[in-house]
Amino acid sequence: MSAKLLSSDAAATLLGIRPQSLRLARLRGNGPPFLRLSDSPSARAFYQEDELLSWIASRPRYSSTADEKRAASTAPGPRRSGAARVRETAER
Repeated sequence: MSAKLLSSDAAATLLGIRPQSLRLARLRGNGPPFLRLSDSPSARAFYQEDELLSWIASRPRYSSTADEKRAASTAPGPRRSGAARVRETAER
């Protein structure tokens, strides 16, 4: 069986995300497995269709609570004026 190779744009379309999001996932190492047909770091990335489908199937979520808690813990806090920050520091 031959695997169908997809470009980054086609893979992003299959995943339902923007090509830029797929590129960021690839750079961060948390995206689906990909191939480069050359050893050059600037070579185009390709995705095997069956690998993409397996990757999707391996990522089921049954609750978004953990994702929401993680996002909330890394979200910036409320904006405060410089005077408010000085008062908070003085109160400590």
